This record gives sequence, structure tokens and C-alpha cells, in this order.
Amino acid sequence: MKYVIFILTFIYVFQLNIHSQETLHINFEETVVRAINLSKEDPDSAISILDDMKRIQAERGDTTMLIQCLLGMSSIQADRLNHGDAYDHAGEALFLAEEFEDTLLMTEAYSLFGKLNYVFNQKEAARTYLLNACELSKSLLSEGRIKAENMLNAYFNLALYNRWYNQYDLAISYLDSCYAISDTIIHDAVDRAYLDAEKGQIFLKMGKADEAINVLIPVSLIFEDLESSTLDATEDKAFLILLYSMLGDAYRELKEVDLAMFFYEKSIKAGELYKMHLGQKPYVLERYAWMLFERGWYVEAYANLKEAKRLNDRYFGALSFQNSDFITVKNRYREELLKKSKALNQNKMALVKVEKSVLRLKRILIMSLLLLVFTLILLFRIYKKTKRSEKSNEIQQKQTLSKAQLARKNKHLYDYTLRLIEREEIIVNLSSQLEKGGTTSEKKAVLKSVKQSSKGLWQDFNSRFMEVNLGFYERLLGSVPGLSAADQKICALIKLNFSGKEMAFILGISVGSVHMARHRLRKKMKMERDESLSEFIDSV
Repeated sequence: MKYVIFILTFIYVFQLNIHSQETLHINFEETVVRAINLSKEDPDSAISILDDMKRIQAERGDTTMLIQCLLGMSSIQADRLNHGDAYDHAGEALFLAEEFEDTLLMTEAYSLFGKLNYVFNQKEAARTYLLNACELSKSLLSEGRIKAENMLNAYFNLALYNRWYNQYDLAISYLDSCYAISDTIIHDAVDRAYLDAEKGQIFLKMGKADEAINVLIPVSLIFEDLESSTLDATEDKAFLILLYSMLGDAYRELKEVDLAMFFYEKSIKAGELYKMHLGQKPYVLERYAWMLFERGWYVEAYANLKEAKRLNDRYFGALSFQNSDFITVKNRYREELLKKSKALNQNKMALVKVEKSVLRLKRILIMSLLLLVFTLILLFRIYKKTKRSEKSNEIQQKQTLSKAQLARKNKHLYDYTLRLIEREEIIVNLSSQLEKGGTTSEKKAVLKSVKQSSKGLWQDFNSRFMEVNLGFYERLLGSVPGLSAADQKICALIKLNFSGKEMAFILGISVGSVHMARHRLRKKMKMERDESLSEFIDSV
């Protein structure tokens, strides 16, 4: 009877634990969404909440939520013009997303990290990350994992990048792709107006001031007519700060001083009203100061130029005025993250409701099955008891012999793999020497053949390992459920006592990644500091 009670209690507690874990995950997602919403009013509190959440997720081992916290913190810090902190958070998020091969979060991290590299004028790095985000978005869109709006954002970021580096044909090409996607989805006038504003900015950079004005004036009217009744509407309304600045630049280009000063003044006033796009103010003040100087109002010009320098030093530090244009572009990434988090939260809540409705049925089925299980257990115990005494000596002898044989086979496998590693190192060195000596067509063919023959070191090892250690992975997963394929690889190499360097060479990763993987294994196995990971795996 005690076995029935034990099994019943175990199954019940197990199901309750799964249910509570999923509910807890949903609560964490709600907290992330609330923090991102709060960032518009109280960014310090939002950062504090996400920082606490990050520590909790690191302890719980929830990598997905940890990455989302880091991306949220980076986005908020970027809005506050704390680009150093934003860069660090985005870089950490990207590292984790790549390590765990979460393509959806990798796309978001590539996009944000690319824009931050763009702020720091890291041209090639920014281009690489933004293109990576675009390519991943295409794959995710074809799989139905993201919506067309996400693809639009990827193209829009590339349009911004190419406009900034004066590659206007490419910028217009990417912007045309944005328009094409926009035509296929439900977009209100404001969303479309952001695309038009970028077109006007490109015209302005190309020296086509008249065409820029023809585009930007209707766009500014759309934003002026908005009602700032919500935070999102206020943020849209604040885009006038940038629009007025662009119009000021356009009229300045046309030597229409009065109109240029008029729009610069409107940009400054809008900035004081909405307290957003702070990075634009020093840029506008500098332009406005030169207009005052041309009018002969030297005292006012000096005062504005001095304020521009003060704000520039405060907001950008080592950054220059050249970065103000990108920094103040409306951050659509944060809005998309918020939408995704809300959608994910709704799906999770719906899943919880469904699970509640079927939970009772599951319990009834489990109780029925328990009666059958109890009967089978009793029969099995009787059978096992009758066979145990006659087989115990035979099993013990076989185990002793098997362990000795296994040890010898593993020793041969270890020596064989070391020879493979030495061979691969020699091949790598020879390939390097060949490459240093130039690359003729014959050398390229040799190098290609060498590289192809050098692949599959892990597969060769693993196939031999499984032949020698039959059922190792099954026993390992039985002892520690939930181990990933990468975790199982590390366990196999630990069983044969390979060093960190040797593991790294076999798996094609860095030694640091091996150490991190070992640390993650200990956490999953809930091992204390004084417990040996090698001894545990060797006993499996």
C-alpha cells in the first residue's frame, strides 16, 4: 500500500510543480512588460525592476527571460542616451542568444546591437549585425514565427544605416521594401508617416531640399493633428521634435533664414514640452546659433552655442554631433518587443486555462491507471524477489567483468581520440602554412580537401563512444532529465577524462565555453561545491 501512496503523491506533486512553474513564468513576463511600460515615465524604476528580474532569472536558469530582461534594459538605457550601459546589456543578450541558438531573440539582439554599434560609428560591425537581423527575420517570416511588421523593421534599420553612411541608393531601396510590406498589412496614417519622414530625410541628405519639404510638411501635419491622450500617442507626438529639425535644415539649405529659424524654434519648444529625443536638442541649438550669428545677434548665438556644447557633453560624452541623428530616431524596437511580450503573455494565459480544464480529467485517468500500476508492481516484486537471489552472484560477476572491459575500451578510445586531435592539429598547422604561402588553384583544392576531411571529429568520436558505452546517454538522462544535446556531449568527454582544451578542440568551441558548460551542468545536477562532477558522471 505504501508504494501506491508514494506513486500517487509523486505524480500529484509533479503536476502541481509543472503548473506552478508555468504560472511563475507568465508572471515574470508580465513584470517585464510592466517595466517596459514604466520606462516611459520612470526609467530608473524600470531599470531597477529589470535588474532584479535579471538576477532572479540567472538563478532560475531561465535563459529566455534573462535575455528579454537584458534587451529591455539595453533599450531603456539607449532611450536615456546611456549608450555605454545599453551596449553592454545588448552584447550580453546577444552572447546568450547565440549560445542557446534562440533565433527569435538573436534577431532582436542583432538589431539592437547593430544600432548601438551604429551610434558609436562602428560602421562594419553595425552593418554586419543589421544584415544578420534581416536574414534571420526572413527565415523566421518564412517559418511563420514572426509577422511582416518585424521584417519591415529590419529593412527600416538598414535604410537608416545606409542613409547615415551616404549610400542613398541602398537606403531608398530598403525603404521601398518597407513601403511594399506596409502595403500588405493594416497600417494607420502615423505608421506610414514614419516611412515618409525617412524618405524626406534621405532627400534632405541628397541635397534635394525642395523634395524633402514637399514630403515633410504633410507628415508634420499628421503628427500635429494627433491627440496625446496616451503614452504611445505622446511619443508619436514628440516625433515633431525631429520633423521640425529636418524642416529647419531644409529651409537652411535653401537660404530661407526666417523659415529655418521658425522650425528650429518649434523643434526646441517641442523638446521642452515632451521631454523626449533629448539628443536632438544640442544639434538644433547649434544650427539655430549659427542662424542667429548670420543675423548679427552674437550674444544670443553664443548663449545657444554654449548650451548646445553643454548638452552635447552631457548626453554624448565621447560621441559627436554626427551621432545625434541616429540616436533620436524613434525606437520602434521597444514597441515591437512590447507587442511580442503581450502576445506571448496572452498565449500563456490561454494555455493555463486549457490546462485547468483538463486537469481533473488527468487526475481521474491517473487514479485509474494507478490501480493497474499497483497490480503490476506487486507481480513484479514477487517475480523479482524469486529471481534476485539466484542471479545476484551472476550479475555481480558480470558487472565486475564489464567494468574492467569497459575501462580498457574507454582507454583505447581515449588514446585513439588523442591521436585524432594530434592529427587535426597537424592538419590545421599545415593548412595555415599553405595559406600563408599564397593560394593557387591547386592549393585551394588541397585546402578544401583538408577542411572537408577534418570535419566530423565529434561524430567519429561519438559513434565509437556509443559502441563502447552502450546506454550511457539513456542512463544519464534517467539520472538527470532535461539535459540538452550539448550537455550530453560534455558529459561524454568528462567520462573519458579529457581536459578542457581537448574538449574545446573536439567540439570546436572555446575553452571558456567548456568551463561555462561544466558550470551549467553542475547547476542542472544541483551539485554542491565539494561534490565531484567527474565522479558522478563516471558512475553513470
